[in-house]
Amino acid sequence: MIRYLRCMAVGVSLSILTPTFSAQSPATASNRYPYHFSNFVWWSDADLRLALKHKLPGLGDTLLPFGSKEGEVRLALIELLKTKGIDADVQVFDPPLQAAPRSPDASQLSIAFTIAAPPQILVGDVSLDGAPPEMQTSIRPIAQTLSGTPFASAASMANSRLHSLFQSSAYLSATTTFLAGTPIRTDPDHYVVPCTIKIDPGPAYHIGSISIDAGPLFAGTDLSNYVLEQPGELVVPHMLNRLVTTLRNTYFQAGYANAKVTYDPILDHQKAVASYNVRVDPGTIYHLRTLTILNLDPAREQAVRDILDLKPGDPYNQLVFELLFVKLRSNPLFTGYTFGSHPREDDKDHVVDLTVTFDTPR
Repeated sequence: MIRYLRCMAVGVSLSILTPTFSAQSPATASNRYPYHFSNFVWWSDADLRLALKHKLPGLGDTLLPFGSKEGEVRLALIELLKTKGIDADVQVFDPPLQAAPRSPDASQLSIAFTIAAPPQILVGDVSLDGAPPEMQTSIRPIAQTLSGTPFASAASMANSRLHSLFQSSAYLSATTTFLAGTPIRTDPDHYVVPCTIKIDPGPAYHIGSISIDAGPLFAGTDLSNYVLEQPGELVVPHMLNRLVTTLRNTYFQAGYANAKVTYDPILDHQKAVASYNVRVDPGTIYHLRTLTILNLDPAREQAVRDILDLKPGDPYNQLVFELLFVKLRSNPLFTGYTFGSHPREDDKDHVVDLTVTFDTPR
C-alpha cells in the first residue's frame, strides 16, 4: 500500500491522499466481541460480571453487537445501579462495523457499557504505587492531568501515556493498573473517584544484539554505522529510526511500493535483554504506467513533469512528492496552488496509474 504525508506550507499546500488497494471483509453483527465496563466504579470487574451472570443465566464473556443479549445486559446494569441509589441510563458503544475482526487491532476491539451522565463520574486525586524513584517526576504530571477528567476514559488514557513513557525509558515489560477507590458523591449529579495507578516497572532492558537483513538493494553493505547504540547499552527510544528510514526510503525510491521494514524487539525477560532483527520485505517493483496532471496550463504542467521526472515505464518513486512540494513552494508560478496525488495500484501487472490534481488559487 502506498502511503503519503499530509503537509501544509505558505504558498503551496500539499494534500496527498492514502489510497486503499486491497479490500477486507468488514466486521458484521455476526462477530462476537468481549465487553467491558468503563465507569461502573462501585464494583470490581469480576464482581460486576458475577452479578450480571446471576441475573442473566447463560451470559458468557462475549456478545453480539446490536444483539438481544447486549440489550439485556444494558437493562440489568441499569437495575444494578438502582441498588446503589443511582437512577441513570447506560450507553452501549459497539465496535465499528467496518473494523475487520482479524485485523492486527482486533484484540483491542470490545463492546463498552458506560453510565451516561447524569451523574458525572470524575477522577479525583490520583496516587502512585510502585513508580521507580528516578521516574517519579515524569509520571506525576501524567497522574495530575487525570484529576477532574471523566473516569470512563481515564484508565485507557493513563495506560497509553505511561506505556509510552516506560517504553522510552527502557522499561519494556512495565505494566500499569488503574484502580478505583470508593466513589464520593459531591452533589446529586457528580461523583468523584480517588484512584491509584499501580505500577510494576520490571527491569530496565539492555540491548542484546542487532541483526540486519536489508534485502537485495543492500547486499554486502555494512549498515552498522546507522545504529550508534551497542549491545550491552540501555535500550533508547528511536535508536533504529535512522536505519529504518534509510531502508524504507531507498526501497520506495527504487519502485518497491509495498516494501516493509520490521524491527520489533525480541525480549528475554529473564535476562532483561532486547534483541532486534531488522528485516526488509521488499515486495515487488512497481512501474509507472500513466501520469495525468489536471487543472494546469501547459507551462505549469510541464514544470511539474520536469520536477517529477517520472515517465511511463520508470520505477514508481512515491517519495518524489516531497521534492515536488519543496520545489513548488519556492516557485512563484505556483503561489497559492494546492495539489493532491491519487495513485491507483494494479497489483496484477505491478504498475501505477498516477493522477496529480491541482486546485487553482481562489
